[in-house]
Amino acid sequence: MRIISINQLKSNIMTNYSITKSLHIIRTYLRILNKNERFEVEKSYFIVLHNFLMIEQLFLDEIKLNNKEILVNLKLREVNDINNVLIVFAELYDINSKVRNNVETLDSIEPIRIYLSNKPNIYNELLNSETFILI
Repeated sequence: MRIISINQLKSNIMTNYSITKSLHIIRTYLRILNKNERFEVEKSYFIVLHNFLMIEQLFLDEIKLNNKEILVNLKLREVNDINNVLIVFAELYDINSKVRNNVETLDSIEPIRIYLSNKPNIYNELLNSETFILI
């Protein structure tokens, strides 16, 4: 049994809340994008963000150690229309975005690379899991 401090417990609770809220917002973006047959790149990128946020939960210590955090750099906002979703996408997909850089290099962390290589279908599993439902 591992004993953690109250501050660490509070931090873990806030991180879990932030991840849950971010996952919810990303699902909302995907629902909006799915109303249109176009925007495949945008849909794919938000799915990748969703899945890597879930992976970040599994490997948080390693990700922090390598300064590859996604959540702390992810500035999502609730929106209700496609134009605003596309604005958020443009910000996150920008070549200079820290989120994009961290997403593209997350598999440079050895435990994550090993995990992903041992589970080649992990993206589909995460996508089809109960935590990811497109309505």
